Amino acid sequence: MSASTTPGWLLLHGVPLSPAVWAPLVQRLPAATAGDVATPTLVATESSPDVQAELARNLINEARQGPRPVHVVGHSFGGQVALEFALGAPESVASLTLMCTRDTPFPAFAQLAETVRGAPVDASASVRRWFSAAEIAADGPAVRYARDTLDQADRAEWAIALTAISRFDCSARTAAISAPTTLIAAEHDPVATVTAMRGMCGRIAGARMTVLADAGHMSPFSDPNRLAHLVLESAGRA
Repeated sequence: MSASTTPGWLLLHGVPLSPAVWAPLVQRLPAATAGDVATPTLVATESSPDVQAELARNLINEARQGPRPVHVVGHSFGGQVALEFALGAPESVASLTLMCTRDTPFPAFAQLAETVRGAPVDASASVRRWFSAAEIAADGPAVRYARDTLDQADRAEWAIALTAISRFDCSARTAAISAPTTLIAAEHDPVATVTAMRGMCGRIAGARMTVLADAGHMSPFSDPNRLAHLVLESAGRA
């Protein structure tokens, strides 16, 4: 491919995270210095009954004005937006990488949303769910970022996103995804479980899946070199 036709990148973050979570990966992508990496802020609002699909529609409108398709990478809530993007604009997707996400509902998050709205958030407990014990002990940049983000999170937006995750279900449509797809699961993720992600993988023709051992929901960000390798490997299938 020439430079003008080389796909760009669209990186979609989870909640209550921000685009900053992608910074170490962006530094390791070959197109980063060419300005071909988009890391939009995903803001969940009460105005939409279908939050992930609405966010995807906005991104699709922007993508269709661009000159070429993109490698789409989504983590958690952002992975669900990525699913809707791939379903809504297959012509705009060069490859799809889904990290620690699911295409089926997770009803327990409806109660968690109410907790987030009305009570102090135990950041330490969240960090323990998101990372392995070794990663927490090492207190690397990803762990520190997570703590800071939890402390500063907009709880109303977070609660809206949690509610949206609790009811999100595109599993009946997932089989329509045509882009080369890679799933990255974490062994100890209590939400995007290995079982849930295997089920999603089985619904996407030709998809493949990697399970990170002794890993939590945000463990992929603890090793940006490994993450870059996985993402570039996924993009290489396009």
